[in-house]
Amino acid sequence: MMKLAYSFFVLLIFAGCSLQDPQPNDTNQYVKFFGDARDEAANAFLPTSDGGILLIGSTLSFTATEKAYVTKADANGNVEWFKTYGVDSTNDESVTVARSAIQIANGNFLVLGEGKKNDTTNFLLLEIDGTGALVNSQQYATTTQNDQGFFITQLANSRGYLLSGITSSSTANTGTDLKLIKIDEARNVVFERSEGISNAPDEITNVIEVETTKGMDFLLSGTIKRGDANSAFTDLVVVRATENGLYRFAIPFGKFDSFNQQASQIKAFGEDFIIVGTTNANTDKDVYIVRVDVEVGRVREEHIVVPGQNNGEEEGVAIEPTADGGFIVAGTRTFVNGAATSSKAFLMKLDASFGVEWVKEYGDVGKDNDGLNSARFVQAIDGGAGGYLLLGTFTFANNQVMGLVRTDSQGNTLSK
Repeated sequence: MMKLAYSFFVLLIFAGCSLQDPQPNDTNQYVKFFGDARDEAANAFLPTSDGGILLIGSTLSFTATEKAYVTKADANGNVEWFKTYGVDSTNDESVTVARSAIQIANGNFLVLGEGKKNDTTNFLLLEIDGTGALVNSQQYATTTQNDQGFFITQLANSRGYLLSGITSSSTANTGTDLKLIKIDEARNVVFERSEGISNAPDEITNVIEVETTKGMDFLLSGTIKRGDANSAFTDLVVVRATENGLYRFAIPFGKFDSFNQQASQIKAFGEDFIIVGTTNANTDKDVYIVRVDVEVGRVREEHIVVPGQNNGEEEGVAIEPTADGGFIVAGTRTFVNGAATSSKAFLMKLDASFGVEWVKEYGDVGKDNDGLNSARFVQAIDGGAGGYLLLGTFTFANNQVMGLVRTDSQGNTLSK
């Protein structure tokens, strides 16, 4: 685990932190990497019932093909175990990715992603126990050629689970539709539905279950591509669907322009919902935030937020309300310097009016190197008063690894 041995010191340098103890096992102060000799990618973060953290993604470090990768850390970010998973066995020749996870009543975890074998990609649902041992593995969406699982949602009142992702009839993926699969507690399929427009790529970013005046519904955020080959553009879209997967409405944002809008995450905010994503309406990419009333499908407000002037292109990746009525946004800032491209993860604190209070970056020092660092998830601790946890993928020793950054309430990596 050479990366893990060096990673703490390296990330302290590029995050500007001054911790003295490289292994702060008795504190909540840390910046940590998770990975090994080759590339890892971070896809999701799950707080566990014992106060620890489950990190979900993929790795190329342990087998010849990409494998689903899950690692468990304690409350201080110290690794307890990590495992890789294939379709048929740990080290088979399949390509697998883990994208989302939940913890169920018996303490085990359900991990959703996809597995590719023999030119066919299916939803892959893994059940693993508290040590990472595989309890069960099941494939879904097996009737089409290319199906990717993105999110698993545990439904209220023991009504089962919703598996969501995208589907395509071909490996080329030129036209994709949203795919919803509801399964019961015994993991049997209740329904399987696909929605989209023929020959246009639709993408899903996340799904939450909501209680409305019409019962329990699903809210999906995603991106749709429209227009012809000469004037194609993308819109952020919010879909509200019934518990049977039927659409009540789908609201596109940016439909009256030729700019590109993309969604990243939808979160509850009081009786409304907040969606964060990206727009190029100002030429360069900026953070795009929409507030929606889902009862009537009404847009309450839209905001284009510029984290910094002339500092590259910014993409909004994740958002969470904070206790002061504002928001914390995680994102990725990309710089182009001649032929070199580099990127940093950032946290941006917004006030209740979506004004920028502060922005902090995390990644390699300087804009001239080719380090590629990106954000994936943010969690506000005690509403932000206790700081933030940022999950991302970071460059280390010419490889990509999962990185977990703990900050104070101002986005500074904690000092001891």
